[in-house]
Amino acid sequence: VFDSMNYITEPERRASAFRCVRRAQRDGGLFVFDVNTPYALRNAFFDQQNLRPDAVVRYRWRSSFSETTKLCTVRMEFWLSGAQTGTPSFVEIHTQRAYEVDELCTMLDRAGFARVRVYHAYTFDACTQRTDRAFLVAEVGSG
Repeated sequence: VFDSMNYITEPERRASAFRCVRRAQRDGGLFVFDVNTPYALRNAFFDQQNLRPDAVVRYRWRSSFSETTKLCTVRMEFWLSGAQTGTPSFVEIHTQRAYEVDELCTMLDRAGFARVRVYHAYTFDACTQRTDRAFLVAEVGSG
């Protein structure tokens, strides 16, 4: 959950992860996960901040997206209570890959899942071009 699969940035490693999950499951099992969609990563949906002086932890997140690599890099700066807003108390750099839903479905199919359903986050609605987070449910068939 929480877009952990986006952190597997190399497509072959993602496909390998799907094969490993499939081998570990029994017939009738489900593999459920969510992803940030290319729409979300392209449109800087990670960009956010809370720099209120009274916040226990203040933060500023800024992202950049490469159409060439399909990678979104987010620089997350944090200031602990009492720290000045100048130099952050600590910084994290997160990198996620944008995978198209069709690409994920193909990988799951090739990994041996019998059926894949895709939903707009937190609903049972179909995804649209403006879906920012998708939930995928891959079913293990018998045999």
